[in-house]
Amino acid sequence: MKEGYLVPVEKIVKIVYNGNHKMAGDALGEYSATVALTGVYKVFLFVATPNFLMSNASKMMSTFYSPSEIKISSKANKSVTLQITSFEDINATLEYRIASWCRKALELINCKNPEYRITKALSRNEPFTEIVFRWD
Repeated sequence: MKEGYLVPVEKIVKIVYNGNHKMAGDALGEYSATVALTGVYKVFLFVATPNFLMSNASKMMSTFYSPSEIKISSKANKSVTLQITSFEDINATLEYRIASWCRKALELINCKNPEYRITKALSRNEPFTEIVFRWD
C-alpha cells in the first residue's frame, strides 16, 4: 500500500495539486466512484438507498483497504456518519478520497446536494477518522 499507492499519490499531490490534499483526494475519489459505479455495478445504483449504499461502501472499503476498520457509526434520515477506527498508513489525501468516493456515490443514486465534512482524522493523530455525510 505504501510503496504502490501512498508514495506515488503524494508525489502527484505535490506536483499536480500544489500540495492540496483535499483537492487531490476529491478528484481521485470522484473519479474512482464514477468508474466503479457507472460500469459493472451500475445496476446497484438503481436499487440502493443511501443508508444501504453507505453500509455496503464501508464494508467494501474495509475489504479493499486491508487491514482497516471502517463502519457506519450513525444513520439518520438524510445523513450518515462513517468512522475509520483502524487504517495503517492513512493520510489526509486518502481520507479525502474515501469521503469524496462516498459523496459521489450518493450523488449517483440521486441524493440531492450531497456533501461531507471530516470532523476527526487519524491523519491528524486523532483517535479515529469521522466523516459526516448529509444530503437534501
